[in-house]
Amino acid sequence: ICFVGSHSQAFDMQPIYEAALYFQSINKPCDFVICGDGPMHDKWKAMMKDLPNVYFPGWIDRAKTKSLASRSIATIAPYKNLENFVYNLPNKVIDSLSLGLPILSPLMGEVNKMINEEKVGLCYGELSDMPLHRCIEKLIIDKELCSEFSLNADKLFKRKFSYTTVYNKLV
Repeated sequence: ICFVGSHSQAFDMQPIYEAALYFQSINKPCDFVICGDGPMHDKWKAMMKDLPNVYFPGWIDRAKTKSLASRSIATIAPYKNLENFVYNLPNKVIDSLSLGLPILSPLMGEVNKMINEEKVGLCYGELSDMPLHRCIEKLIIDKELCSEFSLNADKLFKRKFSYTTVYNKLV
């Protein structure tokens, strides 16, 4: 499971900690790669320090992001349910779509609506009553579902968010 972005207060890492701890406790391989840096980096790293299945490689470029995505089953957009994020599609969600991977997010509002209507991932947390680790298990177990979400994410990105599409609409 991968995350690439600024390590800021906009994100809630507690569910990632709990999911990583769960997979470690049942001895099931599931790694979490949290790329980037920012004001919360040290706090996040300290939170995850005892979890050998969580990695912090720092900032990575687009080529490394694509390489990481090719080895991942999903991206995570662990935004807090703040008004600005609930009523919009934050950039991490668009970035996830561009990688053609399922999105895992607790966001209510526009992101939840898009995930459910477009079938591009799963929602976890209070809105879905499903913890993050159950969403991940679902993707691990149901490879067809994971592939369907990936294909849908790729198609949605090309249809609504690619440079060509956005530029042509602006022109």
